[in-house]
Amino acid sequence: MIYPDLILHSDQWRRLASAFRQERLAHAYLFYGPAGSGKEGHAIELAALVNCRQPDDNGACGQCPACIKAKGMQHPNVQLVVPLPRRNGISKDDPPLKALRPADVDNLASQLGTKAGDPYFKIHLEGAQSILINSVRELRRTAYLKPGEAGWRVILIFEAEKLCYPQPAAANALLKLLEEPPDWTVFILVTDRPHLLLDTIRSRCLGLYFPQLTSDQVAGYLKKHQGSTEGEARVLAQVTGGNLPQARQMAAEDGVQMEVLDQLVANLLAPEPTSWQQLVNDLALLRYRKSLEFATRMQLLQLWLRDLMFLQKTHSEDGVIFSQRLADLRGHLDAHPDADWGTATAAVQQVLIHLERNINPTLALTNMILDVREALGGKSTSGDV
Repeated sequence: MIYPDLILHSDQWRRLASAFRQERLAHAYLFYGPAGSGKEGHAIELAALVNCRQPDDNGACGQCPACIKAKGMQHPNVQLVVPLPRRNGISKDDPPLKALRPADVDNLASQLGTKAGDPYFKIHLEGAQSILINSVRELRRTAYLKPGEAGWRVILIFEAEKLCYPQPAAANALLKLLEEPPDWTVFILVTDRPHLLLDTIRSRCLGLYFPQLTSDQVAGYLKKHQGSTEGEARVLAQVTGGNLPQARQMAAEDGVQMEVLDQLVANLLAPEPTSWQQLVNDLALLRYRKSLEFATRMQLLQLWLRDLMFLQKTHSEDGVIFSQRLADLRGHLDAHPDADWGTATAAVQQVLIHLERNINPTLALTNMILDVREALGGKSTSGDV
């Protein structure tokens, strides 16, 4: 394997490796599943395997010149397509890089170098909203040429749903290639949102689903590669729902997330309505500006309240997620001996459900405050917030 720290999805990888050994690779694959599950890393692993000079039962050797070039996106048989910003005017026959400024080209080269060492790194250029049709036209000009070296030509298309944004012109251009695929060529489209692809594209690809990593897998990775403690790793794995890149980012921030959580809890449980109003205002603004960070904070808060409910009902420390903060948790239990922490936990979950239904964030958060205050045994009316 070329990525020693890639957490393999064993069933999916066995299917791919077996198809290669039996010379039964599909001409086009759709790797789909939730963000952070390692789909792109598996796609690059397959590109290396089909061009490796000394493959073994597990995959590419990772040592031969072909593997080294494939990992660094330098192999002539491996072509990568990603969303690009359109900075400059280009004609239909121009290469896609002509649309970029020199700084964008340098940035892209730097990110490709990072990707060579990190299968979970996400290549992203500022302003890149779509896959340019020029990128697909360039594929069509080169796809039927003989591969540069022995092996398979592999065309990797990351964030493939952006073939269809803002118009499906790039997707329609790709469709012509998929309808008459070149020999010894495999297309691998990778996406978190397969429903945004054209039905005609999906129907010409063999779909392979990559599920979210388990909490144990994410926690194990964080302990091994990020130096997280057992307690920290468990919290981050739970909060991110198995999204490894997000968990790594949070781990790199050290105690920042816990400071944020402490402030959330302090405002939520404060007796003063001004604190509740501040919480609503801050979270509503965050929801509009940084929806992922908002979701992370709400998940942290939900897990904290869940721990309070668990301790209240079981009086057992086993199973507590924030095990390193037991003293703080017990302090809240002592301060609110009659609280219904289960109802408080459900109130936070209800906010996330409401926002999925496009309910106004301020209204959803205000209702959360009222429900939590009632669960604590306090008196509140809609005029308090």
